[in-house]
Amino acid sequence: MRPLTTCSKCKMELAWGQTPCPSCGTGVEWPGYGKKTAKPQPGGTAFPVRNVMMLVAIIAVAVVALEYITGPKNVPQSSPAVTSAPSTSSASPTAAQPAGPDMNALPHVQELEAQVKAQPANLELRKELGNHLMDARFYDKAIAVYRDILKTRPADANVRVDMGICMKESGDLDGAKAEMKKALTYVPEHVQAHFNLGIVCLVQGNISESNEWFTKTANLAPQSEIGQRARQLLQQHSTFTAP
Repeated sequence: MRPLTTCSKCKMELAWGQTPCPSCGTGVEWPGYGKKTAKPQPGGTAFPVRNVMMLVAIIAVAVVALEYITGPKNVPQSSPAVTSAPSTSSASPTAAQPAGPDMNALPHVQELEAQVKAQPANLELRKELGNHLMDARFYDKAIAVYRDILKTRPADANVRVDMGICMKESGDLDGAKAEMKKALTYVPEHVQAHFNLGIVCLVQGNISESNEWFTKTANLAPQSEIGQRARQLLQQHSTFTAP
């Protein structure tokens, strides 16, 4: 049952919610009357928790995608080539060299070329030029210089081996093999010639012949670095046991 009240001025009895007083016009306040519970309106500032979680997830996916796009990639590297054989001007086997000529060596090359031009009969100076061209990976130029020396010194085994190495690096494997074998006709125990013949045969895929040359190298110079390198290559490709 709705409560009743009386007008505070004229004392007239009033029904629930009746205002103003019909007798004297005095306004009447009814507790709780006319008030409505506020309801959340669509489009308000409230942001559901599930929306926050979705936003976090979207940001995380975006970060991962950005790292994949901009981050470094693990690109498989190609297999390393067979280690370059040592030249006769080097005391030990050389490490694999980067491809292409060393352009930083050009000033010294040009200086040596000028000296050779001024002293054409100086074969040692010409040989120095050839060795420097070889070390700087100007293989074609080095081959031309070595050929010129061999016209005067055909029995120079060191020059033949170095020219053979340049041929090998230039891709002329048959020419390299021929020059190194010819060097052995002049110096049968030439260690670098044996080792480099093993390298050339290995590049050609002739493992059996390659092992023969490495075996001879290891036996000729068992305590040297080149002999130890030959043993390592033998262990990789055969069951050779050095004496």
